[in-house]
Amino acid sequence: MIDPVVFRQIRNHIMEQPYDDSQLGLLQGTGGEALFLFYAAKVLSEPSFADDGAQLIGKALDALERLSPEPRNFCYVSGLAGLTWTINHLHRQEMLDFDLAEFSVFETISAKMMEEHFAEGYYDLTMGLVGQAYYFLDKTDRTFSENKLLENAVRMICDLAKPLPGGFTWIDPPYEAQDKGKTTYNIGLAHGLPCSVVFLAKAYKAGILREKIKPVLEGAVHYILSLRLGPEHQLPNLFPSRIVDGEPEAPSRLGWCYGDPGVALMLLQAGRTLGNAGWEKTAGEIMLHCTKRRSYEETRLVDANLCHGVTGVSAMFKRYYWETGESLYKEHANYWAEQAFRYARCENNRLMFAYKSMHDTGYTYTGLLEGSAGCGLGLLSALSETPLAWDECMLMS
Repeated sequence: MIDPVVFRQIRNHIMEQPYDDSQLGLLQGTGGEALFLFYAAKVLSEPSFADDGAQLIGKALDALERLSPEPRNFCYVSGLAGLTWTINHLHRQEMLDFDLAEFSVFETISAKMMEEHFAEGYYDLTMGLVGQAYYFLDKTDRTFSENKLLENAVRMICDLAKPLPGGFTWIDPPYEAQDKGKTTYNIGLAHGLPCSVVFLAKAYKAGILREKIKPVLEGAVHYILSLRLGPEHQLPNLFPSRIVDGEPEAPSRLGWCYGDPGVALMLLQAGRTLGNAGWEKTAGEIMLHCTKRRSYEETRLVDANLCHGVTGVSAMFKRYYWETGESLYKEHANYWAEQAFRYARCENNRLMFAYKSMHDTGYTYTGLLEGSAGCGLGLLSALSETPLAWDECMLMS
């Protein structure tokens, strides 16, 4: 059982950090921190968390006004697209009262950014078309112009799909291409094929351009399934992280950004949308396989964050439990949530979680993707018996 004091200490860490109006987005910045605070208020029945969340949203809106007429950062990860998604989500969940008509002034900017992303091949969630259009897809009361903008985004994502003998894929955009001069396909939920599949499944479910979407959606899933690694690879993962010039980059962590759980949650959503029981069954096989991976050699987990750490794994297992009711996945969600405290330290009543990379082992991050807010959301999911919708922001549901 997670002690509620943990969430108060995470709040302290967030609220005591200097405010940075260059980071307004969801995965990095104000949006994600506010999302944690509002969900903590809901789960813990402590309204003061929501008061702090509203304070952060207010600061972000003030920053937008100062940066008008055009904010400098439009992307989902740290800019306008992520902030608008956050506010719409909180409004839709009846956590925040906000007049979304105020965001209509950004439609022209969003349309311009989508055209640029399309021209450059940027299709993904964090920096590309999927993230730029997600706010418009997530709205339940789209205006005529918003609906047209969304339809255009769907066309662009489908048109960027490259036909292959085994289906469809999306080529890595330049900023993701780690191997210059080589053709790479990303199999991660953050930057790769699965994020396009989930977005298109959501659009199909919403009745957007179904005839355009269906062949691309089915073809992309078929291609991803064709990448399943055989026993000859002798690896703990079932799917590669990338395809480089036709060859699998086979080792892959157990994580959100890359890893088998993201493929499983993609299959579950796409399968339910198109009524494909075979995809759902395969999702279950993949998640069951994931329960057998715990050591570092099998998981490559070294920190707590949602992106590639243990709270992200916990959140994905909990989502699968909520979707299927199979208690095994709840048990694994709890196990990985408990591991988060191996990477935590408390100073002056502020709980911080380590973020580890080649160049950084700091405890200062407060954002959703790699910091305390995200760890807090993952722990809230582990604590909650009822489904929490925050994980929609990472395409887990």
